[in-house]
Amino acid sequence: TYSSNVGSDNNYSMSFDGGNDKVNIPSSSIFSFGTSDFTVSTWFRSDNLTGDIRHTVRNIGGNKYFELSASNAANGNLSSFGIHDGYNYYEAFESSIDLDDNQWHLITGVRFQDTIVYYIDGVLQSKVFIPTSVDLNNLNDFTIGAKDYNSFSQIMQHKLDGVQIWNLALTQQEIQNYMNCPPTGNETGLVGYWNFEEGSGTTAYDLTPN
Repeated sequence: TYSSNVGSDNNYSMSFDGGNDKVNIPSSSIFSFGTSDFTVSTWFRSDNLTGDIRHTVRNIGGNKYFELSASNAANGNLSSFGIHDGYNYYEAFESSIDLDDNQWHLITGVRFQDTIVYYIDGVLQSKVFIPTSVDLNNLNDFTIGAKDYNSFSQIMQHKLDGVQIWNLALTQQEIQNYMNCPPTGNETGLVGYWNFEEGSGTTAYDLTPN
């Protein structure tokens, strides 16, 4: 059932100033999906995208990771959803949609069995086939708003809201439904949800029971 008034109470988002802002999520096995299906999604807003790719949500462990990114197609970089299994990188790209228009866009990446899929605003952008053996286990460095790898850190300067992590593959219809009616945090399969409604402070609360 997609019936809620949560959206009417959504007054805040997370703003990243391009300096040292990022959200670090404590390490947890619930965000290491192994060979199982999962979905990662966030609202994104910018009017200042450069040629750099902005990693909005990323979880890494060794050479393995998944990442959801936003970029400016006009500058030659495409937004995407990608996963790396330690040996090969698989990436599903957008189809040249302008995300640099100072409007909110929902970007979503889904792994479903032997496929990864990328959506913008609930519209399918592309899909890429992957081996079913691709294993994303032991991921332990989960960040929102930055790409951290070894000593390298890429900080973004944009706004994010409603970050969702699911341990199942949302369908296109479900993604569209949650665009209009945000989760509450108690939905089956929702293992992480940050709506950034704190308004101030240094802590963003996960609204799921995890």
